[in-house]
Amino acid sequence: MTLVDIIEPDSISFKDARVTRGEAISFYIKQNIDVNNALQVIINDLKQFMSKATGKLYTHSRESYSNSYRISEPGRISYGVKVSADNLQITIQAIAILEDITLLKRYYQRIKKLTET
Repeated sequence: MTLVDIIEPDSISFKDARVTRGEAISFYIKQNIDVNNALQVIINDLKQFMSKATGKLYTHSRESYSNSYRISEPGRISYGVKVSADNLQITIQAIAILEDITLLKRYYQRIKKLTET
């Protein structure tokens, strides 16, 4: 399963909401896709993308009591990206630093291009 298989192409947006929660990528997964499986595909793709872009290793960990994951360099949980699911809506949000926001914008461009028909 790939990003193209799970993302609703017309639903992808980049929200510049720094006043509230910060910049974020938001999109919906297709109706027939299991959310947990989709999250794993997205997380693995995003980790690989970030590792290639920065030359650093990234890992992920699940946040307690939610359907959210944090992708960060080992030992640096204050930085990185948070991926969360609310029903079929996926939100990807930078946690702290400018580098992560820049990566977020580049990842948005990547998934838009991948899902164009």
